[in-house]
Amino acid sequence: QIRNQLTSMSRCLHKAMTLIQPEDRQSIRDELRVKIANSYRMTAKKDHVNVLQRRNIIEQRKEQLEHMNDQREKEEMEQQEEQKKKAYDAEMARLEREAKERERQRKVEEHKEMQKKHAQERIEQLRKTELGAKVLQNMDEDDIGTLDIEDIMAKQVEQL
Repeated sequence: QIRNQLTSMSRCLHKAMTLIQPEDRQSIRDELRVKIANSYRMTAKKDHVNVLQRRNIIEQRKEQLEHMNDQREKEEMEQQEEQKKKAYDAEMARLEREAKERERQRKVEEHKEMQKKHAQERIEQLRKTELGAKVLQNMDEDDIGTLDIEDIMAKQVEQL
């Protein structure tokens, strides 16, 4: 409804203009309209070329940004892979150190067991001898268990 009113108002104003302004004004307006149209035709190609150039520039910038983003993502992925590799290498080194430490501890324990076994064998040998039985007679089982080979040898020498 408002549109219809505006349209009818436009017609009325146009009629009023033709009554107020004579035909020579209309011819001036027509000439101006022709000049504007000619000017547009002359600059249309140039404007079109400018628009195309702007589009190309925008496309190039888009591609450049995409390339930069791809490059950044690639670098981030490489950094993450490197960090994972370092963490893996560190974990492997730690596990290897722990394995070596366990092996060392095992050897130490084996060595202690061997010494204890040799000490027990020596004590048994001493018990079988008359002199050794005298040495061990004065000692209780706890003291005998704590003796090492050197102590046993010293006791043997002492008794001789």
